[in-house]
Amino acid sequence: IWIVSAGGGNARKLADGRMPAISPDGATVAYLDKDQIWTVNLRDAAAKPTQLLHTRGRLASLAWSPDGKYISFASGRGDHGFIGVYSAADHALRYLDPSTEIDRDPIWSPDSHSIAFVRIPPDTSGVEFKPRRTAQPWSIIVADAATGAGHAVWHAHDGQGSVFHDTEADQQLYWTAGNHIVFPWEGTGWLNLYSVDLNGGTATDLTPGNFEVDYVAFSKDRRTLAYSSNQDDIDRRHLWQVAADG
Repeated sequence: IWIVSAGGGNARKLADGRMPAISPDGATVAYLDKDQIWTVNLRDAAAKPTQLLHTRGRLASLAWSPDGKYISFASGRGDHGFIGVYSAADHALRYLDPSTEIDRDPIWSPDSHSIAFVRIPPDTSGVEFKPRRTAQPWSIIVADAATGAGHAVWHAHDGQGSVFHDTEADQQLYWTAGNHIVFPWEGTGWLNLYSVDLNGGTATDLTPGNFEVDYVAFSKDRRTLAYSSNQDDIDRRHLWQVAADG
């Protein structure tokens, strides 16, 4: 991981690692090295990397809370996985609503109080390298970052769409300004974007039609989604946008 001034000049190596995440105030970068979380002070050229904690699993989805007080991550443990939150203030680690299922793709609420994530039941068929058309349905969980208590706000139904499929984007969930969660789902057999209220209820199809959503980008004000798809042109990709709250 390197740093260089936007005005030019020589690059400076910060550390060996991957998945750098810059704190909201721009003062610190968190990153992964050998599946452990480290940080480096960006305002001190002589600063050395500091390891935050020792943890198990394959780490991913490293992200700061919007207020810069917490760092969240996904910890893959093979047939299950956890969402972890590290508090910089009290140097404490908490796992959110831990279960025996696979928790992944965490996103922060705008107020830094909650995290939404995908929960996927493990594949217990024992058969690898096969297409999975149906499974035990996946769900979306919202948990309190301070207490770890969580609850489901949406469940996929049995049959078509019960298996979670990603878009090509790095992020799979989006927390909107109107307190909805936007997510990809193959409920109709096509990978479209849906929106569900934090209080639960029926999900609204934001991109209805017989086409596949590929890449997705979220506006800074959390009100608009831009996406690429083969909508109305099966052989090509075009750019579209949609209001995030439907």
